[in-house]
Amino acid sequence: MRIWNAHGDNDLTLGGHSGFVHCVAFSSDGKLLASGSESVILRDAQSGDVKFRLNGHTAKVNKLSFSPNGSRLASVADDNTVRLWNTETGDEVAVLKAHTSSVTGVAYSPDGNRLVSSSRDGTIKLWDANAHEETASLMGHDGTVYEVAFSPDGSCFASAGYDNTVKLWDVETGSEIRTFVGHTGLVRTVAFDRAGKRLVSGGYDTKIRVWDVASGKQIATAHASSGAVFGVAFSPDGKRFSASGTDHSVHLIETLSGREIMTFFPGKDGVESVAFNPEGTRLAAAVAGNGSIRIWDAPHHHETAILSAHSDTVTSVTFSLDGSRIYSESENEKRVWDVATRETIPDAMWAPPEVITHTCPDGRWFVTTESNNIVLVDQEYKNNPDEKARRKTKARFDSFLHQNQATDATTVKNWYAATFHYALLLQNDPDDASFFDSLQSAYKELVAQFADEERDVDSHLATIVKESLQLPRGSKRSNLTSNPARSKSE
Repeated sequence: MRIWNAHGDNDLTLGGHSGFVHCVAFSSDGKLLASGSESVILRDAQSGDVKFRLNGHTAKVNKLSFSPNGSRLASVADDNTVRLWNTETGDEVAVLKAHTSSVTGVAYSPDGNRLVSSSRDGTIKLWDANAHEETASLMGHDGTVYEVAFSPDGSCFASAGYDNTVKLWDVETGSEIRTFVGHTGLVRTVAFDRAGKRLVSGGYDTKIRVWDVASGKQIATAHASSGAVFGVAFSPDGKRFSASGTDHSVHLIETLSGREIMTFFPGKDGVESVAFNPEGTRLAAAVAGNGSIRIWDAPHHHETAILSAHSDTVTSVTFSLDGSRIYSESENEKRVWDVATRETIPDAMWAPPEVITHTCPDGRWFVTTESNNIVLVDQEYKNNPDEKARRKTKARFDSFLHQNQATDATTVKNWYAATFHYALLLQNDPDDASFFDSLQSAYKELVAQFADEERDVDSHLATIVKESLQLPRGSKRSNLTSNPARSKSE
């Protein structure tokens, strides 16, 4: 397990799973953190200390869900079972068997009395969480149902399916309320915001879609991932959500605009699951390939903020003379906003200045419009210490990344890429003899490859490669090169 802050600095590394990590979940009070691989590990969320290793599943664990009071943990796996655990003792409380194939999703109802589970057998099961009995079996998706999520009031739940749809179900009757259509590939993950007004979903079409629950309409789209989306989660305030998948990163995104706030890079492995702590201050991710969980600070503020209250296109926006208010107008509405709280002021007097200004008097804020929304830009954001540190870290040379890229390129005999990454490594650390040797070796293979193709290699070499080939051999031996797997195992 790794604990990180928002700038990517590694604060603490703890031992954990030996295999792929597929899921992660916080308890509702934020005190417990669970993760699933071939078994389940239950930890103290603050210290990262292992409380219990929960052994019982005989195959990959796919999803976890805490009961509202945190006394129970539900886990589901490829062994076709739902298992319930006592979080105080680590004892297995019950094994629920009804699915005929891998169980892919599970969720506790907000009152803790029900469970819902999904499966590759195409069914959704409702369970009495206290009596441990199946109460309903539902079918509606065509193929695998990948994930399920209860609404905050417990009256309905959502499901994500192989048939490219998200469905909303009535808990009491088991009837389908509506289908959300828009994805062009299978839908792997779905989540409600805390107010129960919005859903976010993601899948194999690489799109992350935000839906209005009441109408079924799509209200925002994000395309932060270059691969399939495996996990989504709303922040407690609903203003942000996180998304993860096969592109080796975790994205923090504004809900209404789809704008990316920040991207976290846990390494070269895909991230299958993400979860916010109850306060929304931390974000946990299950890194599939290296058996680790990573936790970052999740910043609340960003360079831009989206103010949403208008029901139609905003046609005019301006600051008040003192910069404390924003006046916005659409065809049918007039709104007055408090800049400090970014909320509308009920019954405020409509008194915009005669001259429209999009920059406040002290120069900090700039305001503009985007469809039905107002976009507020903090022009001083880039100068605050946290953002300066983050940008500095993001721009810092990443030896681990280039070492992994060079190793991968060597494995598949992509000698052009291998020489490029070893050249970058050598430029960054000219005294490292290991990088020198690896560059020379890769270059020798590249020359031979080009000779076989009767091509001149020199005309194709990047300048940095040519420069690095002229450097003298250093005397230091790098731990990175002597142990290429280090970045994966730590």
